[in-house]
Amino acid sequence: LVKGLSDRFDEYERSKVFDAKRVLEEEMVNERNAKEFYREFDDPYVVARDAAIADAVIVTSSIDDDDDDTAPIDSQPHEPRGSPRDT
Repeated sequence: LVKGLSDRFDEYERSKVFDAKRVLEEEMVNERNAKEFYREFDDPYVVARDAAIADAVIVTSSIDDDDDDTAPIDSQPHEPRGSPRDT
């Protein structure tokens, strides 16, 4: 019984109907994704928000937050001077 069903399923997968069904499913997924993608551009809030984020990235891209390169290098290692209990 399982062998017969397996053979029939393999035959179905090789059929033109299966290929046509697969192509239609792919087209439907692509169409749905395209609608969701373009819907985002119809929303003025989303467009303004994305533009503001892009502007902020451009403006702050030249700011160097790493201040370590300007700090003086201490050539002497830190030496503890007694215990805090000694005071």
